[in-house]
Amino acid sequence: MNFPACPAAEVKGTRAAPQGRRRGTRFEVEPYISPTGRRFLWVVGGSQNVDATPGSDVDLNMAGYISVTPMRPDLTCYDSLSQLRGVFDQG
Repeated sequence: MNFPACPAAEVKGTRAAPQGRRRGTRFEVEPYISPTGRRFLWVVGGSQNVDATPGSDVDLNMAGYISVTPMRPDLTCYDSLSQLRGVFDQG
């Protein structure tokens, strides 16, 4: 879930969208502690004015929408996995 860089009263709504990218933008994660003592990570970096793929989460954020992108953490390269099994899984 990503929020646009505008006051809450100016948010146009919420949209589901695929993940987008902004060329030349690097993001980092910084640890924070809330005023109530809760620890969390905050993603920072990147200009909100760099063009993004139309219809992506980035594009919608820049247009004033909250974007929701379903994601999964599995980074396995399945195309290579079957080839590697042929090399390593012998005998």
